Amino acid sequence: MSQEGGWLAKGGLRLYYVVTFFLGMTFALYYTYTRALISIEYEEKYGFVTLLVAMESIPSLFSVILGFFSDRIGRRKMLLMGLMTGLFLGIMGFVNIKYFPLIALPLFFSLTTYQATVYGIILHSVEGVGKPFSIFGLAGSVGWATGGLLPGVLHSHGGSVFVFVFAGTIISVSSIIAYIVYPKSLTFTSPSIKDLFRGIRNVSILFLAMLVGSAGVGIYISSVGVKLYEEVGNILVYGMLFSTLTGVTGALVRPLAGVLVDRFNPQFVLFMVFVSYGILSFLMPFFSGVLFIILWLLPVYPFYETSGYTTFSRKLPPSLQATSAGIVGTSTSLSGFINIFSSKIIGSGGFTLAMSVSLALLSISSLIILFYLGFKLK
Repeated sequence: MSQEGGWLAKGGLRLYYVVTFFLGMTFALYYTYTRALISIEYEEKYGFVTLLVAMESIPSLFSVILGFFSDRIGRRKMLLMGLMTGLFLGIMGFVNIKYFPLIALPLFFSLTTYQATVYGIILHSVEGVGKPFSIFGLAGSVGWATGGLLPGVLHSHGGSVFVFVFAGTIISVSSIIAYIVYPKSLTFTSPSIKDLFRGIRNVSILFLAMLVGSAGVGIYISSVGVKLYEEVGNILVYGMLFSTLTGVTGALVRPLAGVLVDRFNPQFVLFMVFVSYGILSFLMPFFSGVLFIILWLLPVYPFYETSGYTTFSRKLPPSLQATSAGIVGTSTSLSGFINIFSSKIIGSGGFTLAMSVSLALLSISSLIILFYLGFKLK
C-alpha cells in the first residue's frame, strides 16, 4: 500500500484519521485537566508534576516488547488495549489527585501499547514516508486542539468524574473503530526474536539520543504547562492555550514536518528539534505574560513526533513497524527514570531549575545525534 508521492491514505485506512483524531483529543483532555488540577491544588507543583511525568513515562518501558508482540501475534488484537485505557481514565475521575501517579502507571501502560500498535499499522501502510504520515499527525493535532476546549466545559457540568469518564469513552470508541477497520491487506512475515535484537542493535545510538531528549522535552512541556496556568489563572483560557492553539499551530506545520523528513535526513530534523527545545528551555525563565505565551505556542512538537517516528520506521523492516513505534514509546518510558531523578533535583526549586534540568538533558541528546550524524558522514 505504497503512499510514495501522495498525501492521503486509501481504503479503510482513511478511518484511522478518526482514530488519531480521538487519540489527540484524549491526550489533550488528560494533560490539560491534570496539569490544571496540579497547579491549583499542589504547593510543590513542579516536583509533583515531574513525578507524574515519570509515572506516565515508565509504563512505556515495555512498549518495544509489546510492539514486537503485536507484530508477531497480530496487531489487530492489540488494538483492544484502548478499551483498557478507557477503563483507567474513568477510574481516575473517582480518586484523590495524590493518587494520580499510581493510576497513571496502568493507564499509560495500556495507552502506549495501544498507540504503538496504531502507529505501527500506519507506518507500515505508508511505508515510512513522511508526507502521508504527517496527515495522520495533522488529524491528531486537530483532536488535540478540540480536546483543549473541553476540560473547562466538562468540569463545569460534572466535575472530575465527567471529564475523565468522557475521555475514557472517547479512547474506547477509537479502539473499536481501529479494530473494525483494520487494513487486512497488510501482510508480512512474522518476525523472530533474532530480528528484534538485530533491529534494536541497528538503532541503539539513536535510541539513546531519543531517550535523553524525551526526558528533556517531557520536563519542558509539563513545567511550562504548569507555569502557563499561573500566567492565565483560568481553566478555560488555559485549555485554549495549552491544547487548542498548540493543536492549531501544530496542524498547520504538520505537512511541512512531513516534507522536511522526506527531503532531509530525519535524524537531522530530530537534532534541530532538540536544539530548538533547548533554546526555549533557556529563554522561558526570562519571559512572562504575552511573550511567554508566544514562545509556548511555537509549534516544535510536530517536528519532534514526525522525525522521531520516521527515523525508527526507516531503520526497521515492514515486519517490525509496531516495534519501531514501540521503540519511540520505550525511549519515552526510560526517560521516566531520568525524570524521577530529575524530580528530586527540582523538588520545590521552582520553574528556573526545572528549565535548567531540561536544557541539560536536551544538550546531551543533541550532542549524541551530532556525533551519530558525523560518524555516518565519514
